[in-house]
Amino acid sequence: MAIPAKRPQRAPGLRPGLALALLASLALAMAMAACGPVPPRDPFYLAEAKDSLERGYHWFQVGCHKEAVRFFDESLVSARLSDNVPYIVMSLNAKGASHLARGDMAKAAPVLNEALELTLAEPGQPELPALLGNLGTLSYQAGRFDDAKGFWEKAAEEALPRGASPAPYLANLARLELAKGTKESFSEALDLAMASAGNPNTPESAKSDILNMAAVRAMGRGDLSAASTYLESATAIDRKLENQSGLAQDLETRHELQSLQGDHPAAMQSLARAFYLRASLQDLPALKKDLALLREGNKAYGHPADLTPFEAIAKKPELFDPLKEYCP
Repeated sequence: MAIPAKRPQRAPGLRPGLALALLASLALAMAMAACGPVPPRDPFYLAEAKDSLERGYHWFQVGCHKEAVRFFDESLVSARLSDNVPYIVMSLNAKGASHLARGDMAKAAPVLNEALELTLAEPGQPELPALLGNLGTLSYQAGRFDDAKGFWEKAAEEALPRGASPAPYLANLARLELAKGTKESFSEALDLAMASAGNPNTPESAKSDILNMAAVRAMGRGDLSAASTYLESATAIDRKLENQSGLAQDLETRHELQSLQGDHPAAMQSLARAFYLRASLQDLPALKKDLALLREGNKAYGHPADLTPFEAIAKKPELFDPLKEYCP
């Protein structure tokens, strides 16, 4: 099941954060522990592994992936010194997810494959669904859509018996069909994802992704009212999470919806906001796509009135890179 690395690139549409179901579960477990009785004191290195994972998760959530990798490396060292296989796998998987979020498949592939080999040899195969989810994302970014589908289907299958939600993986499967342009298959996959969203362990990021796709489907069916309702719900979740990739996707969908409603000034403002979010993520393919739509809007409606700042950032995305100053 090993996957050779290919040239780093970012596949359009997929939300990187959805691959981190295990990290969201980890954060939830820690939050629940903080509200209940004081747990028994962990051995030193295991406690260090848990602490470093939590710190790495924080930096991942705010988009500082280089700093996240530093803490995931620390958690890996501590987990090895404790010989705690689940935490070794968690650390490797989290490190691989951080590399994926940076678009660095060459670094992600060997780390994720090492984690897979370790977990398959361990009784209970710890963290297998989340690991399969990241391997699916790796395959997707490499353009191997059939491999991605296989990994995500297996991840969804493995999730429920372990008490996890299959929603993140089913959402990815639906977005894969959307990217391929297969309307009937997309609709079927989305129905499965929507049915799974009610699982109490479903991450909020997966719910917002599913709602966004529901809005896209509703627009395709001409039901703009339903599309607006779905999109408002998705945006509310992504704003609460400050999920830049999700917000950018929501704003791009809003641009399409407002265009269909004939509100072109508002549509172009939504697209301009999405453009800056894509720039903050250094998502170059999406940035170019948004710029092309901004140019079309400027030519057709005179909105935005001045393309100069957008053109400058598209040529040199680091001109708008807030994380460069924010991250350590």
